[in-house]
Amino acid sequence: MTKKELGAWGETAASNYLAGKGYEIKLRNLRLGNQEVDLVCVYQGKLIVVEVKTRLKGEGLAEEMFGRSKIRNLKIAAVKIRYLFPEFGRVGRFDLLALELDTIAKKLKIRHYKDVI
Repeated sequence: MTKKELGAWGETAASNYLAGKGYEIKLRNLRLGNQEVDLVCVYQGKLIVVEVKTRLKGEGLAEEMFGRSKIRNLKIAAVKIRYLFPEFGRVGRFDLLALELDTIAKKLKIRHYKDVI
């Protein structure tokens, strides 16, 4: 599995996970110039921008890939989302979903961090 395929797989798994928790997925894989947002959701009336990081077991923590540059880009993207999709309202929260896939045991661990920025 290539990194791109793993990332796309992770976004689908994260989307399914959030939908199962009652989140309404509004947008997936949104490109806004130099910014990219994995998921834009609404949960309990609040607009949530979600970053998804996926790693294979043994490659380290997915959370380690969430750094200052990504945080800066998400903040810029939030302004653009508000401008392009005013019907969504203001971004209320930024979440991080860290996925760890164990291909041998065929298990997936999902860690959901709320309000990371």
